[in-house]
Amino acid sequence: MVAEFAMGAAQAIAKYVESLGGPYPAEVEKAVEDASRAGRTPLVVCECSRVLGVAGHDGGCWPFAAGACEPSAHEVRRGVGG
Repeated sequence: MVAEFAMGAAQAIAKYVESLGGPYPAEVEKAVEDASRAGRTPLVVCECSRVLGVAGHDGGCWPFAAGACEPSAHEVRRGVGG
């Protein structure tokens, strides 16, 4: 089985995750707001219907799932919803 990863703008990923029946945690929205206030470009990363974390433009990552920021052999699909 191949896992599907996606990374994109918070609103697009929220819509994508929720369309698959997954939750979009409030702490993800807070991390996105914090990154934006700090002048970063936050990108939310998910695996199917599970949000993994928020990647900031500076390369930082706020993980919400174990292993969220570890390198992976899986392809990341960018620009979901856009």
